[in-house]
Amino acid sequence: GDYPFYPLYVGRRVWRVFDLLAPSKQLDPRLGFIPWKQTYPVTLAPDNTALGVEDVMSVLRDYYQGTDFDTSQGLKSGPFNSPLQYDPNQYHSKGIPGGWERPIAVFRQLFSYVCVGRSWMPDEIGGMFWFGQAQAHTTVYTPFYTHSSHAPDAYRHVLQSVFSQDAAWWAFDFVSNWAGLKYSYMIQDIRHRQGQLEGEAFREASRIEAEA
Repeated sequence: GDYPFYPLYVGRRVWRVFDLLAPSKQLDPRLGFIPWKQTYPVTLAPDNTALGVEDVMSVLRDYYQGTDFDTSQGLKSGPFNSPLQYDPNQYHSKGIPGGWERPIAVFRQLFSYVCVGRSWMPDEIGGMFWFGQAQAHTTVYTPFYTHSSHAPDAYRHVLQSVFSQDAAWWAFDFVSNWAGLKYSYMIQDIRHRQGQLEGEAFREASRIEAEA
């Protein structure tokens, strides 16, 4: 469209992935994404060659923490450092100038996932993915093996337009929305519980794979 900040609306997220995984490259965050001009490389080898699932989860949960573009800092984040700023394009279409940064963990995120492929393992357990409902920074990633015959009903039946206490997405979306009220306090409890539940999931996955 004609949104003037489009190059940075897209490109800053591209830069941030590279910045997190290959900070030694010191890429310029101001280049943006321009379809007819190469501003950033298509791919880049990470500085840490032993990159793990949790590292990728951390990337998906990022909102420019510790940078000049941190959406949880400044007047825009309110008194409780909320990183949730709404899509600036809707304001531009109404003639209101300016815009917010668009982080990787954007406010309207429906889901995210980390795929894992391990050719040295049996097919039944070699392929898996960690699936997170709603916003990445407040979700709990859950493991699913590609050879699983079914998934829990809470992950299979959901309508974004119809609230349901039986759907996992609505539980995670509620946590994300509620956290926005007093983010700097609530996110501490969320991260603590996140660590507990994901830790249990990693341990259970290791047990299953050891016994397979």
